[in-house]
Amino acid sequence: MTNDSAPPTPGRDRAPLHWGADLVLALITGAGLTLVLALGLLYASATEFGLLEPIESSAHQWQGIPLTAEVFLFVGILCAVATLAALGFRSRRAPFGTAVHGLASVLLLGLMLIMASASYEATHPRETRPDPASTEPSRQCRSGGDNSECPGG
Repeated sequence: MTNDSAPPTPGRDRAPLHWGADLVLALITGAGLTLVLALGLLYASATEFGLLEPIESSAHQWQGIPLTAEVFLFVGILCAVATLAALGFRSRRAPFGTAVHGLASVLLLGLMLIMASASYEATHPRETRPDPASTEPSRQCRSGGDNSECPGG
């Protein structure tokens, strides 16, 4: 006796996406993510160096927040979009799209960590401290002769 009344599982009964369509979609959406990231970082660097006039707002809610906060937000949103796209491709059983967007989200997360450490280093510079003085007794005499050559003696 077979059990034909079992409910179908939602993601496994679907046929996988054709490998050609998967590859084309992965390349197009991966290139789109790369283009958006490049344009966003180009815009952020252009506004940082004053190449574009900053937009004055009447409400000063963003006053005091450095530009890196906006860049962090931008890269974080792109990372979330890449992760959601990877999950969407995975549910469609498209391995190329899943791999491309999974790798993109890992790289964007790494970029955020690099930016965070660079921002921390810029705001908290390391202080160079002199080496501590030696605690070992040292010989102060120059030639090892009598006390007239030694300082203080």
